[in-house]
Amino acid sequence: MFERAQPIVDRLAGMSDGETHQRGRACLGDDLVAQGRADVAAQFPRQGIELGAVGGAGFIRDRDEALDQDIGSWVAYPYAHAYEDELAGVVFLDANIPGVTLQPVIRLADPDYWRGFHFLFNMIEDLPEALLAGRERILIEWFFNHKTANAMATFDAADIDEYERVYSRLGGMRGMLGYYRAVMQDMKQNEILFSRKLDLAVLALGGDQGSAPDIFSAMQPLGTNVRGGVVEKSGHYIPEEQPHRLAEMLP
Repeated sequence: MFERAQPIVDRLAGMSDGETHQRGRACLGDDLVAQGRADVAAQFPRQGIELGAVGGAGFIRDRDEALDQDIGSWVAYPYAHAYEDELAGVVFLDANIPGVTLQPVIRLADPDYWRGFHFLFNMIEDLPEALLAGRERILIEWFFNHKTANAMATFDAADIDEYERVYSRLGGMRGMLGYYRAVMQDMKQNEILFSRKLDLAVLALGGDQGSAPDIFSAMQPLGTNVRGGVVEKSGHYIPEEQPHRLAEMLP
């Protein structure tokens, strides 16, 4: 799968996507363990990730770049603070990181309020699991149709089948929802980290039609070596929507 001359990019996937996430530049794609997987001990508060366990399980190799999309960045930001010397750099892709690009208020008067509605829905205990059981595909297709620049050109039926298979597994949906139920605690934890800037190379990219087009400006005060910008003609799923453009922008 990997060309020997290519640098390895460890990718923490934003949403558990089975076999569909290994596209574009060489990467090691690992689903976040809370999303239907129990192969790594979980002590990250209510999320299913322990920072030490991530490193110990081989998610992050010695001095590699970490490529992190969406919720993967929620883990990568504190990981980079805790294990900065293990990384050559970190890439945040269209990520609403708690306390950084994600704030504790969703304004209903904002015409784009729908982009964050799921934070409120997913935080409710038990109800989402009950309503989504057997209807996982409806949720997946809604997100792909509304959060991509061109859904038809990005995800095909086989991709959606795989997402549906993963999320319909026992614990798959509950694992994903757990991230949202811990988001306020994440904000408090991240606030402590803001007092120290990251010194490693940071690349922050948002899709021009994505969830966090402003991630570059939000990350600039939090690091000493931050670059980034906006990926045009891309929604939330930059690695799938603009893989070649992303490869060009990577360090």
